[in-house]
Amino acid sequence: IGSHPSHVCTRMANRAALPPALLAMQRAIQTRYAEPLSLDDLASAAAQSTNHLVRLCRKHLDTTPMRMLWDCRVDHGVELLRSTGLHVGEIAYRVGFASPFHFSRRCKEKYGVSPRKLRQDAWGALESDR
Repeated sequence: IGSHPSHVCTRMANRAALPPALLAMQRAIQTRYAEPLSLDDLASAAAQSTNHLVRLCRKHLDTTPMRMLWDCRVDHGVELLRSTGLHVGEIAYRVGFASPFHFSRRCKEKYGVSPRKLRQDAWGALESDR
């Protein structure tokens, strides 16, 4: 599903001084974001307990592992919204959300607008460039 390999999830950029466990968790998120990952899966990838992984994330990244996963999924979904004509529901499933509603809610939470509006804005900008 990683159709945009150059895309880096926003919270994951420029984190050179992170503990190895967080780097391992980030790699798991970046390469497996479309899979049905749980906190247990991310903790396993980082070789940490779930509680310790959450503490590390809060301390070093000011977020939680699942929030990072959701943000990564939203970022990839928005990229697909802007670059393809796929239905919002199809995009939601492709990037790992269990439902289009969950994707839409997370998208609106992160970007302040619905997936439909993000697409309209992106495609409208393309039309005005012509």
